[in-house]
Amino acid sequence: MKNGISIFFLLVGATVGCDLPSSLVTKGSPSKEVVEVGIRSAVDPILTRLSTTRNAIEKLLANSSVQPRYPAHIYFRNRPTETVSDHDHVADSNFFLSYRKPIDASVSSIRAVSESFEDVFRENKRAMPALGWQTYLDFATSGLRVFPWFDVDTFLGNEIDWSVFSFFTLTREQKDPRGLICTQPSLDVAGLGFISTCSAQVFLRDKPSGIVSFDVSIGQTFVDVRPKLGKDLKSFMVLLSSKTGHVVLTPDFWPFIFGNVVSRKDISFQSDTVALLNDRRFSYTSGVVSAGPFSFDYLVFREI
Repeated sequence: MKNGISIFFLLVGATVGCDLPSSLVTKGSPSKEVVEVGIRSAVDPILTRLSTTRNAIEKLLANSSVQPRYPAHIYFRNRPTETVSDHDHVADSNFFLSYRKPIDASVSSIRAVSESFEDVFRENKRAMPALGWQTYLDFATSGLRVFPWFDVDTFLGNEIDWSVFSFFTLTREQKDPRGLICTQPSLDVAGLGFISTCSAQVFLRDKPSGIVSFDVSIGQTFVDVRPKLGKDLKSFMVLLSSKTGHVVLTPDFWPFIFGNVVSRKDISFQSDTVALLNDRRFSYTSGVVSAGPFSFDYLVFREI
């Protein structure tokens, strides 16, 4: 890069089976403290927001005076084998129910109460643009409140088995029932790019009643880390998938490293990233940092 310094910021899952330099700072690179403070500063507000959202939902669930916001008739099945939902987009959020579940008193109750969650979810989105879908999954009915509104039938069909989703299994199986979990980053089927789903169990009268979850955009979450690496530095994010061993890039970042080669979907960690480690034009900082339920190996490359 001409007239300046550039940072190549690689954030990777700690379970990756690749040979990373475990802890090293070469001459001219940002300090480990600067990098790790930057990573934690991006993650901590999300976890704090998730915890306060859980508390707010628990209060709403316990409040018997909460009234429904929308008429019950907006939720319906077009066909007997179709998911119940607000097909006509009347509400700001949506409520989904498997076609196998009858609309009984318990369904009507959680459907009505969960409409009040919209205020909490709306404020979350205003304060934290990196948040994508926000959901509440009710254990008793398997009803799902989703904010903002979208037509889940497009992606999930009529039969929804939440027990196979990682956010569900990880949340229910953790040792601390009030702990927070975040899934490994994956590609969002609804078009948000790479996301991590962060979840917490919700309790009613000391018993688990559901799970509140955030889908968090990886790119937007860490975009504010770049300035923390130095005022005169330009930086960008690359994410390494722990499942495939490949680096997944946002297309806007491709020209910086590989010129105009924008057709490739990923790059090999072993070939491309290790090549950067051996490139004398770059210094780098590497290490491992824990931030709540996240644990990251990281590499920060600085063009000398």
